[in-house]
Amino acid sequence: MKDLKIIGLIAVLFILFDFLTGFWDGSKEDYSVFAVEKTSDLVGKLFPVEVTVLPDSTIQVYNSIVGKEVPAGFTQCMTYIVQGSEHILSLILLAIVGLAGIYGMYSLIRLIISVFRKDVFTDANICRIRWFTYSTLLFAVATHFLDWLYSVEAVSQLHIPGYAIQTSSFFDGSWADWGVMILLTEIFVAAVRIKQENDLTI
Repeated sequence: MKDLKIIGLIAVLFILFDFLTGFWDGSKEDYSVFAVEKTSDLVGKLFPVEVTVLPDSTIQVYNSIVGKEVPAGFTQCMTYIVQGSEHILSLILLAIVGLAGIYGMYSLIRLIISVFRKDVFTDANICRIRWFTYSTLLFAVATHFLDWLYSVEAVSQLHIPGYAIQTSSFFDGSWADWGVMILLTEIFVAAVRIKQENDLTI
């Protein structure tokens, strides 16, 4: 049980580290290239986005070492778009799901404390682990949906000569980790049910 406490403590530290570094990286996003917008009448109307772009044709740049032109291009572009009305509803949904995610993190901490106290296989822990897994999954889906909306808006609003803006698919990204989390969550739930049935049989 002592080893389990150590593992639980390490898990909490990793989660806190991931949350804090993600928050820090997000707060440091810099769109200084567009600093001129801060003094224009467009402030408050534009939203910074990062879009995926594909070159329509090969661009040549000069390499001074080899003395020749070499192919070049870029696949990511940071710029501004005007947010549509649907984004407001999406942000409200994201905020609601975010609150559920915060409660999910609280549930995870309560679950780990319960494990420390050697009170593992309980109905309360079933609720806690499910709250954590499914609330964080919903938050990830809502965030992904919002990013997808931004890419759709970017395609309709922006034009980059020589490039085509690629609309991201709603199904892009790796969802395998979430599948594993759901699987492990339901395995834990099944284990609790089996233990409870065995206790009643005894």
